[in-house]
Formats: sequence, C-alpha cells, structure tokens
Amino acid sequence: MKLLWLIHAPWDALEGQREWHLIRHLKERCEVHVVSWASNVEHRPGHYLAPAQALRCVGSADHEEGGVHVHDCVRFPTPQLRRYDGSLTMMRALNQRFYQRRIRALMERISFDGVIFGPAHNFVGLPPADLGPHACFDYLDATFPQLESAYVARATSGVVCVSRTLQARLDRKGIDSSYVPNGVDVEKLRGLDPEAAKRELGLAGKKVVSLIGITCSRTLFFLEAIALAVKSIPDLCFLAVGRSPLIPQMRARCQELGIDAVFTGRVPHAEVGKYFAASDVGLYPGDRDWYFDGACPIKVLEYAAARKPVVATDLEELCRLSLPNVILSAPESRSFGRCIVAGFQRSWPSPDMAHFSWRALAEQLLCVLGNGFC
Repeated sequence: MKLLWLIHAPWDALEGQREWHLIRHLKERCEVHVVSWASNVEHRPGHYLAPAQALRCVGSADHEEGGVHVHDCVRFPTPQLRRYDGSLTMMRALNQRFYQRRIRALMERISFDGVIFGPAHNFVGLPPADLGPHACFDYLDATFPQLESAYVARATSGVVCVSRTLQARLDRKGIDSSYVPNGVDVEKLRGLDPEAAKRELGLAGKKVVSLIGITCSRTLFFLEAIALAVKSIPDLCFLAVGRSPLIPQMRARCQELGIDAVFTGRVPHAEVGKYFAASDVGLYPGDRDWYFDGACPIKVLEYAAARKPVVATDLEELCRLSLPNVILSAPESRSFGRCIVAGFQRSWPSPDMAHFSWRALAEQLLCVLGNGFC
C-alpha cells in the first residue's frame, strides 16, 4: 500500500517530531512518500537574498532516504511568522501554486491508497482541495484558527486530533474527529544512569532543572522562577537544550539574575536521552493561549517516560492528561518557583506510558484512513 504524507515542516528538519516518529513505523507496512522543500531559504524582511541562496529553492527533485520516498518542491523564501492569519502575499501565493501543482503531479503519476496532511501553510500554503477519498488531516497544533475549516474540508477520510482539547473544539462545531496523541520511545529514555549522564555533560554535583526543546513563553517568566528556586536550592543549574531565537535573550536574563546556566544549542536526536537522564526536574513553561492549551507536548511525555517530574503551566490539555509526574502551576514566577522547589523535595510517581507508544499510535492513524490499512 502506498501512502502520501504532506508533512508540516521540511524533511531534513523533521527528526524527532511527531511525523518523523510515525513515518518510521508506517514505512514497515506501507510505501511512504513525503512532499518536502528546502529548509534553508528563510530570510529576514528587508534583507537581500543572495543568488546562491535563491537557487536552493528552485527546482524539484526525488530521492529516497531511510526507506522513505522524498519529493522536494519549489519554495521561494518568505519570512516565518509566529502566528499566520492565512493571508497570501505574492510569494506565498506562488509557493502555494507550486506546492499544489507538485502534489497533483505526484498523484497523477502514483496511485496512492491514502493521503495524510499536516498544517504546512506557513511554508507552502494549503494543499489541493482534491486529495481523493482517503485523505486524513493530522491536526497537530492550533496556530491557525482562521484556516481550520479549510483543512477540515480537505479531510475526506477524517480528522486526527493530537489532543482532547482540539477534539473538543471540533466537537463543539459538530465535526467528528479521532484522537491520536503524541507519543514517546519509552525504552530509549529509561535505563540511563543519571549520575553518569551528569558527569558526561559536566553537571556532576548539580541539581539540574532543564528545558529540553525550547518551547516556552516569550516572557521568560520561568527564569525568574528559577532564580527564586535557587534561594532554596543553591546548587541549582539551568540546562537549556535546543535552538531558538530566544536564546540570546535567555542568556542575558540568566546573567542578570545570576543563574548558573548551560545552553547546548542543537543536539542530535540520538543523543537527547542523556539530557533527560541528567535532569532532576523538567520544565514546560507555556502561555495560556489557543496554541499551548491545545498542544500535546512531546517533551512532557518524554520527561514522564524518563521518570522525571516536570513543572508546567496549567494548560487545558495537560489538565486533561493528568499525568502524576506533572506539577501544574500558573504561568507566574513565584508560583512556578515554588513548584520547581517541590519537584526536588519529594519523589513523584511515574505514569504508565505504554499507551503512548509510537508504534501503537501509527496503527491508530492507519485505522482512521481505512481502505484496507487497518
């Protein structure tokens, strides 16, 4: 059986994300094709785009990588927006035209049994409206309330929601959907020696509070919370793992507050496990908004699989999940600081994460597609 996946981010930037995990398991049963584009053609508004950089976005190519058929499409540079209202500038309109044309050409050449598509509008626009009778929308985040109906209308085989919160929002509109949350590789996150990991990372003797994957509030309120927690835990160290435009601001704020901080930059996915092992308490400091409330954060699940407590904002979906290792707090420095201290002061139970297996979730997704997949 042949499956076409219209991924939400470039293929070479997808490792460790939801689609990458699911595709790893789906390719064991299906011939999986993905539509991608160049990931390194972004520019800042008003800045000149060098000819060599422009050339990287022109042309289409096919190649196979790790058993997955990758089909690149033309994409011209557009500035990336934190929130996108669906409006089409000339360049965005061109990208959408190229994207839709590439998809239609593939579907004419290859008889796909099913199509899965994620929200890629910020890069390449909306997919074609005629994706066939077995097209499933993978509703993996809520950065685009204005485009929700356009995506749902293309889902001839159903909508898969990453969270119960998103599912409830659709239910209130009379739209049926299925629940397929994010998952975790439990076996890869357990069995590591925390003290050995700390020694390897130069954190021996430290109490480590970590933010793995820089998904957080832009207010950085959690840094003030860490500074407050240091008063009770003087050997506390803040470990930030990953890349983000917020890193320079975070570094400067940590220096102002006198926080002992380590910033790793990008870490290969295969090496992330040791950072979870070295953590004593994790963080997920989001904002109470449409996006964070409806998310199913992979990092929170990974902290749970690694048997670590995590202090998180009391977001709607995290309240629904009700994981016993998650300490919920208002997104405010004093409350968050008290919860960080509590994370170190007692032993927190570890939830059973078996039902968050990526393999099982891939099977659920196939069942939504139907047509002999399940």
